[in-house]
Amino acid sequence: MAREMTPAEKRLWFEVLSGKKTGYKFIKQYVVHNYILDFYCSALLLAVEVDGHSHDDRQEYDAKRDQYLSACGIKTIRYRNDEVLLHINGVWEDLRRRMRERKDTPLPPT
Repeated sequence: MAREMTPAEKRLWFEVLSGKKTGYKFIKQYVVHNYILDFYCSALLLAVEVDGHSHDDRQEYDAKRDQYLSACGIKTIRYRNDEVLLHINGVWEDLRRRMRERKDTPLPPT
């Protein structure tokens, strides 16, 4: 079930993830089991989540979700809304570093 992206998600999408700017194809709102991932790269088995204040009370849910995704071989990276909105260059640098690490890690067979 698609929903409108938050301002932080829009910024990350348009400035970093869309159009293979990363060198990889990312998909918005990708469904895995009962979970909707903000952004997903199948080549790296990588989920990128942008969390607002609503996630402050959902730590247990997020941990369970990340554990399920990890069991599927999917690595989750989380950024807070304010990080994306105020420090997009730092987010981009961190994401680039993590993507390199992920690329160098053997991925489980799909």
